[in-house]
Amino acid sequence: MASNASTEWLYNQLTNKGYNVGKDQAEFDSLMLNNADSRQWAYNTAKGLGLNVGENLDEFTSLVAPSQAATGSGWWQGVNDVVANVGNMAAAAASGQ
Repeated sequence: MASNASTEWLYNQLTNKGYNVGKDQAEFDSLMLNNADSRQWAYNTAKGLGLNVGENLDEFTSLVAPSQAATGSGWWQGVNDVVANVGNMAAAAASGQ
């Protein structure tokens, strides 16, 4: 996944303030895209530092993880992920893998 301008900016802001936000930009990008708890932490931390990271968590998510904002996030996305995993496991079992 390629980072976007928002995640690059936020990664630099947080690392420059001494926060451990992943081993590198790519890991931070992955956390923002795939982990709702990490997005919540980053949003709360950045807001606490006075950074302009959006009006609310939904706007923040649309900036740092646009695909999550478009497809859903939080517990509903978790349900979708579980359903997709079960479907993949069933397909693998049916094909003998």
